[in-house]
Amino acid sequence: MRLPVASRRLHVVAPFALALVTLAVFAPALSNGFVWDDAANIVTNPHYRGLGWAELRWMLTTHLMGPWIPLTWITLGLDFVVFGMKPAGYHLTNLLLHAANAPLFYLAARSPRPPPERRRWARRRRRCCSPSTRSALSPSPG
Repeated sequence: MRLPVASRRLHVVAPFALALVTLAVFAPALSNGFVWDDAANIVTNPHYRGLGWAELRWMLTTHLMGPWIPLTWITLGLDFVVFGMKPAGYHLTNLLLHAANAPLFYLAARSPRPPPERRRWARRRRRCCSPSTRSALSPSPG
């Protein structure tokens, strides 16, 4: 059984809509300065600043403030190379990653095949939109 045209369109439009809503909701963060743990992680920490061998070795081995997060450190190093110490650049990277994850979460939550009944299909569609929206609109860590 083929999906109705409206349902097929929703699965194309919904991921883009989630990304746009996420961008709109978190866009005000671009005007913020460094906040919360940014003082220890970014402002006073010279070790992540750059992508040279010394910085990469530090990023891949450090447990600064607890967890081992090498991918986070590498993105922060890239942010430093591109934006310097401008908070808006770091927030922009975080915003774009958060907005990109919203549609990915939607697609992961979506069922690969619709059930035969239309009513059940609508319920499944709501079930993947709801957690995707909650995930997209939850506060991001940066």
